[in-house]
Amino acid sequence: MRQQPTNTMASDAPPDDGGPAFQAILTETATGNDLLDIICQRIRTAARHLQLTPADLREIFHSYQLFEPEVRAPVEGREEKFLVIEAHHLVHGKIGKGALKIMLPRDLARESRNFVEITPRIAEVRPPPPRARWASAAEAWETVRALLRALITGETLSMSLKSQATGAPFSGSEGVILCALGEFDAATGRFFLKPALRGGEEATAHDREVIEALMNNTAEVLSRAGKIAHDRIVHAAETNSTLTARLNLQLPTNVVEGHLRALLQDNPELIIGYADMTVRLRRLLADPAYRPTAGALAREAARLQLEHSILLPASRQRLLQLLEALPEDGFPALEAFQQIVAIFYGRGEIQQTEGQVFRHREPILRDLAAALAAGRLDDSGEPRVLAFFLRTLLDNQAKLMKAALLRRLPPYEPLPVDWFFRFPLFTDEQQAALQGLLPEGQPGKEELRRRFKAARELVAAARQSLPLNEEDHYVAARRAVLGQLLRVLDSDCGLIPCVHRLRFFLTPFTYDTVTPKLGVVTRKPLSVCGSELRPTAMAAGAVFTLETFLKANGANRQRPLDGLTVAIQGLGNAGKGFARLVTDRGARIVGVSDSRGAIIAPAGLGDRTLHDLIQHKNAGRRLDTFRGPAGPESAGGGPFVWHANPDLLLTVKADLLVLTAMPAAVTADNAGQLQCRWLLELTGAAVAPAAFPALAERGIVVLPDNLASSGGLLVSLSEMLQNSFGQQWERHLEEESLRQQIEQSFDAVARKAKKHGVDLVTASDILALQRMRDLAVHRRHLGLAAQQVAAEIRAIGDGETVLIVSDDDDDGVASAAIFRGLIARLNPGREKQTIYVNESLRSPALIELVESLAQEGRSVKRVFVMDRSFPLAPAGQQAAAELARRCRVTMINNHDLPEALARAEARGPQAAKSGGPLSPREMGLRLITPRSLAATVPARHFTTAMILRELARQLPGDPAAQQRVDWQAAIGSCLDVPPETSQEWQLFYAQFNFDDLLEAARAVRMVARAHGFMSAVQAVEGIERPDQMETHKPWEEFTTMYKVLAERVALLVEKIVMENVGRPYVAHFFTAAEVASPLAPAGTMTRCLDLYPWISEHLTRRGDFADKPIIVGQVVQDMLKRKALGVRIRSPRDVELMEAGLPEYFRTGGLPNTAVAKIPLHESMPPERQFYELVDALWWKTVSPTIRLQKRRPA
Repeated sequence: MRQQPTNTMASDAPPDDGGPAFQAILTETATGNDLLDIICQRIRTAARHLQLTPADLREIFHSYQLFEPEVRAPVEGREEKFLVIEAHHLVHGKIGKGALKIMLPRDLARESRNFVEITPRIAEVRPPPPRARWASAAEAWETVRALLRALITGETLSMSLKSQATGAPFSGSEGVILCALGEFDAATGRFFLKPALRGGEEATAHDREVIEALMNNTAEVLSRAGKIAHDRIVHAAETNSTLTARLNLQLPTNVVEGHLRALLQDNPELIIGYADMTVRLRRLLADPAYRPTAGALAREAARLQLEHSILLPASRQRLLQLLEALPEDGFPALEAFQQIVAIFYGRGEIQQTEGQVFRHREPILRDLAAALAAGRLDDSGEPRVLAFFLRTLLDNQAKLMKAALLRRLPPYEPLPVDWFFRFPLFTDEQQAALQGLLPEGQPGKEELRRRFKAARELVAAARQSLPLNEEDHYVAARRAVLGQLLRVLDSDCGLIPCVHRLRFFLTPFTYDTVTPKLGVVTRKPLSVCGSELRPTAMAAGAVFTLETFLKANGANRQRPLDGLTVAIQGLGNAGKGFARLVTDRGARIVGVSDSRGAIIAPAGLGDRTLHDLIQHKNAGRRLDTFRGPAGPESAGGGPFVWHANPDLLLTVKADLLVLTAMPAAVTADNAGQLQCRWLLELTGAAVAPAAFPALAERGIVVLPDNLASSGGLLVSLSEMLQNSFGQQWERHLEEESLRQQIEQSFDAVARKAKKHGVDLVTASDILALQRMRDLAVHRRHLGLAAQQVAAEIRAIGDGETVLIVSDDDDDGVASAAIFRGLIARLNPGREKQTIYVNESLRSPALIELVESLAQEGRSVKRVFVMDRSFPLAPAGQQAAAELARRCRVTMINNHDLPEALARAEARGPQAAKSGGPLSPREMGLRLITPRSLAATVPARHFTTAMILRELARQLPGDPAAQQRVDWQAAIGSCLDVPPETSQEWQLFYAQFNFDDLLEAARAVRMVARAHGFMSAVQAVEGIERPDQMETHKPWEEFTTMYKVLAERVALLVEKIVMENVGRPYVAHFFTAAEVASPLAPAGTMTRCLDLYPWISEHLTRRGDFADKPIIVGQVVQDMLKRKALGVRIRSPRDVELMEAGLPEYFRTGGLPNTAVAKIPLHESMPPERQFYELVDALWWKTVSPTIRLQKRRPA
């Protein structure tokens, strides 16, 4: 009787006993699963070297989740339920990574002694001794579950070790889908697992549909449960290589399909990629002919991303500027057209880079060139011109409509959330008609003219059908776009295309059209945004590990594998790829094996034999049926011998033995039989720990799985990064990236081996476990800090006024907005009792404000200071201490304290003082910084907004609230990303539209610095849908303000440039008219713009101004509200201004090459004259040292 598994969902909450991973590590009893037993033993060994306690291990491994959903798929016309188990070891800040495997009954027989293949394709599940029979099917199923849990727990822990040993931003997460139907024989008490597949060539279509539907539906279930996502858990979808080859399976494509389908069905307002992509995907999903396993959603999303992502952000921005500068009608100037052409077809460094990271762009550039070069589009005679026109039109309707709508809407009016559905350019019928005009094959010139004519008639009819109602913005916008299309179709161009054609074909390339959601799975085909290297990544990583090891031990650096003899156990994907790569590098294959036997060739397999052998395996066949190209002789090599016992391969005499097949392939029992110098683990835990003493005694070095089998992991990261930025790299870039990561990881492991006096395997485990331990400590500190902040927030009482003090830049604005959001989340209503203050902690103005509010009857008990430095000077310390005496002060920033203060902060307030400034704790302040949180990366990788994001993730809140926090943190951070940004942060930023994010951050920075701090905070707070900012009225008002201010700044920059032509320095005094604000910022007491502190950012982008000192000034107010001359100096980077002999009233501007001052005004001298006299007196001190010497030499 057929039996189906029952659903036993596992909880995400960590159990009291520390969870199954911790218990497996703590308990030294064998589980019966070789991989799990070996990995746990290795973790215990590494823990002893690190002197970790059971409590330490619990902290590292207790965050371990098991998820066991019920998944259905059709088999023989019936819906069957299948067993799925997914495990996830949560390591702080890391994305879960591993494989989602479909296993067949025969696969289980190789994993555990409890499964026995009694006939081909059928496995019996044996009861554990001493039992002889099963009491029920449910009892047998539970044992199957337990055995699979042990299997994926071992694989998950192995993946965590591998990830952390290589420094990848991942933790282990493995999943298994059991493609088997249970059958219980009640009479005998036996339980069998039978395949859901028919098998045989005649059943190929049926079996492919079963397997792909099972993977597709599993991805849908996991997506709905939040168990897979590009920023949570990413799998490589797979099954055994023989089945994949026989059925030509597309499992990764089906994971993307199931994921996108779940997202679209569950969230009607979700934007995937951009509006046009979202509309297209929803239409495909609504099509009655939609079939999940066809992968239409995945393929269309990938096509739209690939065909529109061919430029780097800097090129997109430059192209947009050039298109905006074109005249409304007619033709561009020759120089402007040449600049546009250079963006796509130039030979500069940027274009060369784009050619490498957008390997798919050449056909697109050829089509674009043909479309721009045609005199008339309908007379080109080229099918690709028609196809390119129709694709550009159909793929960018929402972009065209959005631009036209925004030009016609009144100021500040937002678009409705569903604007791209409510305001389509074409009806469904018109779109279908246009789609039908796409050419197939090679139609002749007359047929192309006919199709172009039909397209024009359709566009003209659509325009003519519109009512003559110019007050309807949608109608007016649609009329304008359709009119533009007619001008494009009617244009007759010469050597230079008209501006209408340029805008139509080129504007789509100015948009960010990427969806990182394609990165929910790796090992995808190239057409679905896959990686060219990924199919052979495991092998490539192993070869790079081997070469790095050999070079470190004196091998030839150019050809370290020359003459190496190699035996390979297992000819799956990794084994086949390794064989090809090492033979290309001069090695000889002297033996190979699979589950059916071994082929041994002492003189080496010839090239032809090896090629045919690999083709034989690619066809899904075993070695026992291989006969070679010319009988038993190895063409180009010596004879080979077939052995039915695959274990004989381990005894082959070779320099290198590669283990790709199974855990514990080398044990204490067979270690003495090996005849190799080196072992390479190309699968997890291929060498049992008990074998290491014998191997060490014989001088056999083991290259650890944590490095040698990490190629797939590291290239998966590369694939995810490419998906996140719309790129598809050339193979050599991926290879170089992989090689660098392997070399860096090998060096780190080698240092650990030397430090601890251990082998490379143990050293790699120590390195991985230490990193996991550091992350667990960081997570603990984050949790404690988050609890402290939450307690302060929850303690805010009714009527109590709360000060949020923050800097007036993008980080300060984002931090203030995040913190107010946390108050609203944890103590609803109290956020209305907050006051934003843009002041420094060292300023007495904060104390004055507290006193002033007290006089009004508004008590201030708590002050939260964001993105402000801790004061070190006596006056600042005094002001901060006085504020701390009156209020509870919490500081959050990304600044490192001086070492002496940091040590005092760690010791606590009881630490003895020896003079000098007080630490925050000694002063009574709570300070939260990356150092206090035991962060594992330097403080420069954090902004204050990012610290707040980390704290927010430790606190309760719905996903939408966390998404807003993520966006706010990105706004506050993206303009100051360090060049060495970690891969975690790169993946974090990728979830947002890059162009929109940068423009929003620039707007916030400029407006906040120009005395629009409150306006910026309120705009950032008001965003509920970061993927549709144009639908928020407050944001539209804010961006209008920004555009006005940006225009003012652009004019001032041009004026300053003209004033300073030929000078060795740049100087400008801002007049009252220049700083008069064009804005009406919320909550601002003055209409005066503060330009002098930040205008140099814009000036350094012009000409050679970055190599000159920039000195700017204006009249400002000091702390006592007295008028003063504000001056800021920004020198070249090789100048230390505080050591340049500036007047004493100057202080550092935060960087060594910046200085600021507020100087009392002379009563007898106009401020402008006072400024320029100051410039004349000190400019030569602010230039580069070499220029300064040239000035002094004549004297």
